[in-house]
Amino acid sequence: MAKWLRAPTLLVADAGAMARSAAALVHGFETFDPKLDLAGILFNRIGGARHAELLRESVSQYCATEVIGCLPRDASIAIPSRHLGLTLAAESLSEANLTQMAGWIEANLDLDRLLALSRDRSSPVHEPSEAASAERAAVRIAIARDPAFCFYYQDNLDLLARYGAELVPFSPVADSELPPAIVGLYLGGGYPELHAERLSANHSMLRDIREFAESGGPIYAECGGFMYLTEAIVEADGREHPMAGIFPTCARMQPRLAALGYVQPNITGDCLWAANCRDLRGHQFRYSKIDPMPQSIARAYAEPVEGYRHKSVLGSYIHLHFLSAPGFAEQFVQHCANWALTTIS
Repeated sequence: MAKWLRAPTLLVADAGAMARSAAALVHGFETFDPKLDLAGILFNRIGGARHAELLRESVSQYCATEVIGCLPRDASIAIPSRHLGLTLAAESLSEANLTQMAGWIEANLDLDRLLALSRDRSSPVHEPSEAASAERAAVRIAIARDPAFCFYYQDNLDLLARYGAELVPFSPVADSELPPAIVGLYLGGGYPELHAERLSANHSMLRDIREFAESGGPIYAECGGFMYLTEAIVEADGREHPMAGIFPTCARMQPRLAALGYVQPNITGDCLWAANCRDLRGHQFRYSKIDPMPQSIARAYAEPVEGYRHKSVLGSYIHLHFLSAPGFAEQFVQHCANWALTTIS
């Protein structure tokens, strides 16, 4: 990915059990792939000042890449993990934790040097023109933001806003209804399986979302959001929690990873705002899989990728990165705006 982006790379190495041998690790990364721009080294879990000195001496003797920081071991800074990775920052970090971590970084990492390396060795970033959203009325799109739906690429949100979206946060767990005057809905990823009982018990919210979908309201749902739009989330022990039921299938939790990795979906048929987005890229990271989808539900993405449409609802397990094909975000916002004009008229 670093080569694809032509981005300088910072190698973060766990030096907890290393001294002179750390140079062998760094040298290996330097020579393994000459096309990778290795810009700096950051050693983690350092035992003390003498340990850091040994690491720096070894690397300077055998390697070309510079060490720009050595972070001392500190158990209080560790973030706990769970089945889909680290516990999210909003759940595990406080203002005091963040202040402590900021001080830890500032004291042990040459931030000025890191920023200089990033600036001097990065390729220019080409972003969509802001003219695309000029003089366009804001399009109110509700976005699920709570402990159950909490994974979004910030680039996606920024791009939607650039194309004229006003993102209105709401909680499928805690709110009783959708925000007023919305013309689109974005359901991102997260942990709906951990909050399935409360999501299922929020009947008024589920009803609102069903009615919005059946009226032709545009909905984009990915991974956890897609699971929320199935008939039910079924836990590994068989407990079943009814959901919105827009897609006639169930999302079943598995004891092991069901899918992990980068994906480039192949667009198929009438796929709403994904039309003509041939370079879409994203990733999957999930412990659930769905029952076979009835053939009456149209595919948005070709097999084996999960991606389906119902009316103006597009649901998939893929976390798309919209900058891979900015037309996806632009067309979604336009689709919402067009639907608003239809409903008003």
